[in-house]
Amino acid sequence: VYAPSTVADTARARTDLAVHLGAHAAILAALLPATPGSGHSVALRSVVAVTDVHVERPPRGYVWYTVAKAALQALVAALAVDWAPEVRFNVVQPGAMPFPPDWTDGERAARIEASIPMRRLGRFDELARVVAWLALDADYVTGQVIAVDGGRSRHLV
Repeated sequence: VYAPSTVADTARARTDLAVHLGAHAAILAALLPATPGSGHSVALRSVVAVTDVHVERPPRGYVWYTVAKAALQALVAALAVDWAPEVRFNVVQPGAMPFPPDWTDGERAARIEASIPMRRLGRFDELARVVAWLALDADYVTGQVIAVDGGRSRHLV
């Protein structure tokens, strides 16, 4: 869900917080790690959340989306400490990815692409490879945030 909102938009706040934070928290609560004496049997070892590079540099007009993604990122950081060493938690922040098919603002699309040091949009397979690496192979990486954005977040204004 990526919809515009203002601070006064309480319906949008409820939706964004439910989708981007509440749903994740509910799933994680159901997957508590198996630890001696906990009574839980799920062998969860790694969680990778997808937030957004705009968590640190919010876009104008998307208050509740940004707040919800920032809250998800904070949840992941807290659980990286609380559930260690049994479970690793990391965040991937995608930047500009392929625009939806109904995107009609070609001028804005061109400005976005020009603002990316790599001079192109990211691809979903590139994002997936970073998620897979963190989930499966990054055994000593936890509590980290990795931007997959072609360098765009380094100079967003």
